[in-house]
Amino acid sequence: MGAMRERNRDSHAPVTKLAAVITDGLTNSRLDIYELDTMRRLERREGWIRTSRSIASGDGRLWFDIPDAVEHFLEQLRDFARVRDVSVVVPVARGATCALLDAEEALLPREIADAAGAARRGGVISYFNATGAHTDTIFDGMASPRERYRDYGLPPNFTGCTIPGRTVVFLANAYPDTVQRARAFIFGPEIMARQICAGGPSCGYTGLEMTYLMCHTGLWKDGRWSRLARAIDGFVMERTGMRLVGGLMPAAPGSSSDVFARVGKGVEAAYGLDANTEVLKGGHDSALADLPVMAACRQALGEREFVHFQAGSWGMARRIGGEPARVLPGGGFTRNVMLQGDLRGDPVLTASAPTGIEFRYYLGDDPAGEGSLRRELELDDQAARAYERSTLESVLSRREVFVTPGVVAGTGPYPRSVSRIYGMEKLRGDRGGELAYIALNLETAIMATASIELVAGEDASMAVVLSAGATADPLFRLLVANLNPSREVYYIADAGGNAVTETTSDGGLLLALEHESGVPPHRMGVSSLGYQVRKVDPERCLVNGLLSYREEFEKRAGLR
Repeated sequence: MGAMRERNRDSHAPVTKLAAVITDGLTNSRLDIYELDTMRRLERREGWIRTSRSIASGDGRLWFDIPDAVEHFLEQLRDFARVRDVSVVVPVARGATCALLDAEEALLPREIADAAGAARRGGVISYFNATGAHTDTIFDGMASPRERYRDYGLPPNFTGCTIPGRTVVFLANAYPDTVQRARAFIFGPEIMARQICAGGPSCGYTGLEMTYLMCHTGLWKDGRWSRLARAIDGFVMERTGMRLVGGLMPAAPGSSSDVFARVGKGVEAAYGLDANTEVLKGGHDSALADLPVMAACRQALGEREFVHFQAGSWGMARRIGGEPARVLPGGGFTRNVMLQGDLRGDPVLTASAPTGIEFRYYLGDDPAGEGSLRRELELDDQAARAYERSTLESVLSRREVFVTPGVVAGTGPYPRSVSRIYGMEKLRGDRGGELAYIALNLETAIMATASIELVAGEDASMAVVLSAGATADPLFRLLVANLNPSREVYYIADAGGNAVTETTSDGGLLLALEHESGVPPHRMGVSSLGYQVRKVDPERCLVNGLLSYREEFEKRAGLR
């Protein structure tokens, strides 16, 4: 890392160069600033719960104002005392985000008339627009849901997994004139990178981010564009005369750690960055979240294969290590099992469930609202964050209280489940919310376990490593460990022993370090980030009660 040090212009003292990671996530946006040589986080600045402000247009379409999110964090970065020492900026975005650019590389459309008739600047089309019976009929003609599952690893009941391809099909069919005006079809990190670099033709057309081509797309398979991509390419060509692959999208992808461009002069002047600041291509949030966990587990557990469960808004069970996944489990059809991708474009067997979404929907465990269960119960205070062991044992033995998933209908390991609360009278009598808290932790821990089993397959002893938001809850960790009694269950902790609830930004730092050093992220030491791998010991006296509770839960969720 010696090359990262230079002389300060004023004092001639050594200066450590910095990396800034800008993350546009589903439930929160962040700006994180790190020292490159020490890997120490200097500062984190949080965004908002609903990221990328929405624009509802007069024709009923919904757009995300991603430029607004990027500008917000550039303003935050300008206030940072050492902004001139930033040498690398890494953009990170959600997997379903995509957009069209015009000939001057501005977002199409450049202006949107909102529902009130007011002119708004152009935005990024929301994935909600790409769903609908007409688009589904066209898309299913290219590859049926079962073919998409078998050949591309895309579950039929999770439309977000095919959104970029589905979006361009929707636009080519409904708005061919817009596509004909387009010069490029780009993914989330490139949208952000262009904003950071002030956009414009000077950025050039540099290629795709590798992490996106198997995540939410089905466009890339076995190191080449898939048959699905070619079918979409043909449809777009027929409707608009424009090529998708090799036209609107490059003929080959680029690496996530490659340089997209240097910051533009306007950005340099407005936000104080050095003109030589490099902006990387960046990547997909859930793929980058794996990187520091892989590095920490390689140091602590060796080369063992394991399941990484990201207990966030979407609970993602991803099978890490070993040979790239090639075969999807037959039982995973309709249950949100898919092949996503890593930095190299290799397939990663993944099962997802809306665990955090379910929890927040019921308890309102975020600033966005109270949650339906809290409103229904009229609880005296925020639901309990502590519980009595006797209450947990009573819930498991009596099985009087259940919450079944289904807030995001048709998704996750229980796709037939209907969101329902059982035992309302019992819950209503608990004014502190302890029973609701236990029941929801049971719901999310059972969904997590079912997802883990879907990707672990017949290997009942494969270790599980937990990270992300729910991991901070000791009850969630305890339940997962006891629901998986044959497995070693670990969680990622920081230097103080606290659960690490967000690893995506640290993954962005590792991309910056890969760019600087050439070392693959999963081979890097992450002790300077404070990462520890801690074991969660099961309490065997809970196992039988949990097994019985899970059997009844799955009956109520429509599986048994």
